[in-house]
Amino acid sequence: MRRPPDSKFGKRLQDLREKRGLTQITAAEQIGVGYKSLQSHEAGYLPNQNNLNKYIEFYGCNKGWLLTGEGHPIWTKEEYLEQRKVLADANENEVEAQKNRQLPVINDKSMSVDIKKTIDILESDTIYRTALRSNIHAFHTALNTEKEIGKLKTANQTQNVRIIARRDPNR
Repeated sequence: MRRPPDSKFGKRLQDLREKRGLTQITAAEQIGVGYKSLQSHEAGYLPNQNNLNKYIEFYGCNKGWLLTGEGHPIWTKEEYLEQRKVLADANENEVEAQKNRQLPVINDKSMSVDIKKTIDILESDTIYRTALRSNIHAFHTALNTEKEIGKLKTANQTQNVRIIARRDPNR
């Protein structure tokens, strides 16, 4: 269940953004949060810990002040350095957790069962059909984007090798 909005939290977050002269869209992109999430947070809904850390790091503000309005909005140099260390440790832990996650092994039988279920849902006249279709589209787009990124990385590496070869013909 969502907590009721805290308009004062939202106002503090909005003020930080506006002091930088950023639109919500630009701020969301630069911070690394979703645009709708930023809107929700500026409306007073508290972010999850990950997004809260992103706001704190991006704006360089005091966590206690952002959440409660108490204390100084901006860190002292010592507070800033300590917070950077805390955030770096949290990010490192998240990266490590992501590395340790493994995809489940899917055998041919379970895959065919999943395909059958998917077809049943897509053939139904329900809201689930619309949701599944939307998710399939989003996953397909993400998959194609990853493939394109892989191609671009390969092309970039090849281009870098050509540039180095031109600069140093003795290589």
